[in-house]
Amino acid sequence: MLEGTVVGKRAVVAAAVVLASLVVLSGCGGDVTPLPVTPPTSRLLPHGAPVVAAPLDFTAFYNESCLALTPEQRSELGLTEGHPEARRPGAECTYAVVGEDGDHLVDIWFAKTGLVDEYEANAAGVYRRWGPRDFDGYPGVVLDGELKGTRAVIGLSDTTTVHVWCRDQAARPDAGACGLVARIAPAVLATVRAAQ
Repeated sequence: MLEGTVVGKRAVVAAAVVLASLVVLSGCGGDVTPLPVTPPTSRLLPHGAPVVAAPLDFTAFYNESCLALTPEQRSELGLTEGHPEARRPGAECTYAVVGEDGDHLVDIWFAKTGLVDEYEANAAGVYRRWGPRDFDGYPGVVLDGELKGTRAVIGLSDTTTVHVWCRDQAARPDAGACGLVARIAPAVLATVRAAQ
């Protein structure tokens, strides 16, 4: 009896999270697709974070994050060649959006932290905009808690993630960052998957 009650509560909580993400992410336009409702029988991690069903190894990218996008992908996305970020050489790569005079930057980094950390931060009220999203079969979130811009975090395993942060140096609110991050994050995931 108790087991049925717990499963029922999980289904209600999962449905509420999806509904909230639809409302919260409406400002991102049509590019953001929320995750489907988590089936009641699925195992959840702490704070309701989803499990990564098919983990990916990111070892080749952890200290070489500028390899996350191929030259062809950069060209298609309208990004310059990436440069290692001075504060975390190799571990973080910064790209500029072509034709934006450095106003729009994209940072990509790989982290040895899972989606649990993001779900915990959201539960604590850290992010002003938040929504679960499916990236080609991998769980992730699109969030906005930075000073400027929007960030996508994709779970590569239960304990590792890749972050794609689109930021606007001119501090214009949102300024298309949601659409940009929604295009770049799947490209990064495709590169990691191709390296398996």
